[in-house]
Amino acid sequence: MVNVPLPQIVCFTFCDEVQVVNGKYCILGVFYRIFPPLFPYTYNLNIVMGWYGEQGMHHFDIILNDPHGQPILMLPAYRFELTLDRPYVNVVLQAQIPLHVPGNYHFIVYLNDELYGEYPLQVVVTSSIN
Repeated sequence: MVNVPLPQIVCFTFCDEVQVVNGKYCILGVFYRIFPPLFPYTYNLNIVMGWYGEQGMHHFDIILNDPHGQPILMLPAYRFELTLDRPYVNVVLQAQIPLHVPGNYHFIVYLNDELYGEYPLQVVVTSSIN
């Protein structure tokens, strides 16, 4: 029997749009930095996540913290199952994120109620684009 580790994120991508074509994800408009035209602003985005690992039922939660470390959005919990035949799963989440100030926002991921990791999104004032 193969020793498969606890689930790991093998893909975490912000994008504008996701299409499924011939069973594959076509990810359009990939970014890690955004430029809202004004503040406050609500930004629509997709998050593509790929999980790989231990068989069984798992769940994750995501909380978005603002640049001051304050939680401003909690995405609905997501449950998934990994099996011996399919030890991976891809998830596409849609979110409308409230942006009040420029800075580094952080998506905090919890796997099975344990802190898993942080994924930053840089929010830049439009006038500072070079």
